[in-house]
Amino acid sequence: MLNMKITRLMKSMQNYDNPLKFLVGIFLIKLRVSYFFKIKMNGYVLNFYPTSLSLALWINPHARKDDELFFERYLRANDNVIDVGANIGSLALRAASIVKSGRVFAVEPHPQISKYLAENVKANRFSNIECFNCIAGDETRLRGFSDIRSDDQNSVVINQNSIKIQQQRIDDFIDSGLEFSLVKIDVEGYEKFVILGAKKVLQKTKCIYFEASDNLYKNYKCTFHDIFTLITSLGFEIFRIEDNRIIKISNEYSPSGENLLAIKDIVEFLDRTKLTL
Repeated sequence: MLNMKITRLMKSMQNYDNPLKFLVGIFLIKLRVSYFFKIKMNGYVLNFYPTSLSLALWINPHARKDDELFFERYLRANDNVIDVGANIGSLALRAASIVKSGRVFAVEPHPQISKYLAENVKANRFSNIECFNCIAGDETRLRGFSDIRSDDQNSVVINQNSIKIQQQRIDDFIDSGLEFSLVKIDVEGYEKFVILGAKKVLQKTKCIYFEASDNLYKNYKCTFHDIFTLITSLGFEIFRIEDNRIIKISNEYSPSGENLLAIKDIVEFLDRTKLTL
């Protein structure tokens, strides 16, 4: 058993550019002292919690640089933002540091990860973030949610081993009277149901930044065509990002696991980001 654990540890080390820092991080987590360490990010700090994302950012604070770069290029002071699938809060906190007097709504279903999210917000003394511990979906009901070691990949599931979490519609707990510059959705394939429960909010939203994966959509018996049809019916056009430009895509596109953009006002978006078509 010990040999198997050592073998798995050695294989994991090979996935990181800084294997020594990975090893130190694992020991800090095993010794239950990682909580005493901070991860310095751009405009905020994170507590080093025993989670997959915390470990990845402990090893390399730029591990999610593409997402942060987009937030930095797009967001402005006074913007309102919704982060669905906020995890420990890295993007919600970056958004809060940029929008200043704007508001950030962070939604994280997993009970323990949601606590870490709230504690990270408290550690940064941000008063413009509101946290919600629920599943964002298309109806109010209890849903099953996974509880796996790779906590950044937990998702809605239907089996006896899942934990039960309240699902709610975004339209029911976030003020649809506000205007939103950005709604970010990263829910491991459950995007369709988040959108169905947020139609009022999305009517007053300029841009959606969402994870797209046909493999993940299959888990919920839907396809990218379904997502494309739903989002475009709300007045958005869908693009993918490539270097410093965006490329419009059709409903025949097959995403293999990437972040896409749904944009209402392309002129305003290009002016904000300085990206090109």
